[in-house]
Amino acid sequence: MFPILFFSFSFHYTDSFSVFQDGKGTIDFPDDFLGKLWDETDWQAAKEILADIQKQIALAAYRHDDEAITALQKQLVRRMEIKQLAVQKICGSNSGLGVDGVKWKESGEKIRAALMLTSKGVQAKPMRDIIVKSKSTGRERTYGLPTYFDRVMQVCMAFL
Repeated sequence: MFPILFFSFSFHYTDSFSVFQDGKGTIDFPDDFLGKLWDETDWQAAKEILADIQKQIALAAYRHDDEAITALQKQLVRRMEIKQLAVQKICGSNSGLGVDGVKWKESGEKIRAALMLTSKGVQAKPMRDIIVKSKSTGRERTYGLPTYFDRVMQVCMAFL
């Protein structure tokens, strides 16, 4: 079983997925390695970690401990397991392509997306408006279609 990645680094996306660590050199992760990381993820343990952090946030909110709430929220959105759960939820929902035409299907793509997921400086991409006709009333309504990345960020933030 592969260990979960517990280190922090900045990302630069290329075909072989290069990671620049402290601006000094490159570490390349092959697709099959990343795919194995995704496939061997302990989903039950990840769900337990999420539930535990959510419980701690609720208890801190009950105590009115704003510093603890902030620290726990940061921990929640930075944990790799939580990011993987958010990606899994979006990819498993049978939703259509994002506005950018991207849909993660392979295990390597999913883990890459989880690795690239960060809340630092997040700016949502513009949504594409889709017009749908109501079956019951016949009226048209509009809804926005976000990118896959933006959907995952929404799910990750909803875990708070």
